[in-house]
Amino acid sequence: MKPIPVLLERYFFTTQSVIANPDHEINNGSTKFHLKIDNNFTSLPEQNNRYGIEVTVSLDKENSNNAPYDVTVTAFGVIQVIDAQIEQNEIDYLLKVSAPQMMIGVIRERIAEMTSRGPWPTAHLNFIPMQINIAQAE
Repeated sequence: MKPIPVLLERYFFTTQSVIANPDHEINNGSTKFHLKIDNNFTSLPEQNNRYGIEVTVSLDKENSNNAPYDVTVTAFGVIQVIDAQIEQNEIDYLLKVSAPQMMIGVIRERIAEMTSRGPWPTAHLNFIPMQINIAQAE
């Protein structure tokens, strides 16, 4: 398998908010903790072969019920394309598919860390598939 030619060079959090729900009922079987994801990309023209990605993971209040935490975490990452021979359409595809998954992994760990000492069990994000149209990404 060929390695993916992008590198998450660095990242930082611009928003970190986890608020414990004091009304959460831990033994309530109807708990639904749904999250929504937004992401944006930008080229960084002053930095050769680098792109910025901002990903926000937040509680989807409309589709959640008895959620233990109200969560909003935004991370900004710098993605470096490490293959100089790669075509722009391939870069666009990688930015739409691989880069958000890298950033979601970063956010997943941050949310687990922030909720590990909360009143309710640690919040663990499941794998979050990117909802994209592959034809649009190519």
